Amino acid sequence: MRCYAIMRRALLFCSLLVACGSGDDDGTLDGGAARDAGIVADAGPTAPSVQIGTGQDSFVGLDDGDTVELVSGPQASGRFGGHHIWSAMRIRGIARTSIDRLTFTISSTNGESRATIVRTAAAPIQMDPTTGALQLIAVPPIVDDCCLIAEGEALMGATLTTLDGDTYEDEVRVMVSRCPGPSEPGPNLCP
Repeated sequence: MRCYAIMRRALLFCSLLVACGSGDDDGTLDGGAARDAGIVADAGPTAPSVQIGTGQDSFVGLDDGDTVELVSGPQASGRFGGHHIWSAMRIRGIARTSIDRLTFTISSTNGESRATIVRTAAAPIQMDPTTGALQLIAVPPIVDDCCLIAEGEALMGATLTTLDGDTYEDEVRVMVSRCPGPSEPGPNLCP
């Protein structure tokens, strides 16, 4: 009976060790997984990086040549200052606590700025449960004149600046939809 009680305690102790994991001296668990997945972006590559994307409800990565939609926002009444392209950023290998600001840009292919929006670290940055990466979605940079980029190419960019002044950037060349009227799908506003 006494032997049974000792074995039972030993099994319980081993179960607790397995459940808790073994800590490494660098503050990580079992081969590098962060103790708090919400603090360090991404369970994958450790090299710091950002990726520009789109999406109102979830992050959708963009590659050169992809098409994005100009969206007629609630403020839209014409072609000037009333349209946006949903922008998003995926963040890997950068601690959330070190983020200072996140900048989204839209420009013409000759480099003329068409929209810029800046978010601070107080923005609703989320962790993607699938990839472990941090992400900010549904950012609406408002385009100054939708007709200057509609039905053509534009550059979408994302820049993350840390509190230490380091910057990480990504840019993609996209095809832009037509400029819709205030009631989507609505008429095309451009001549």
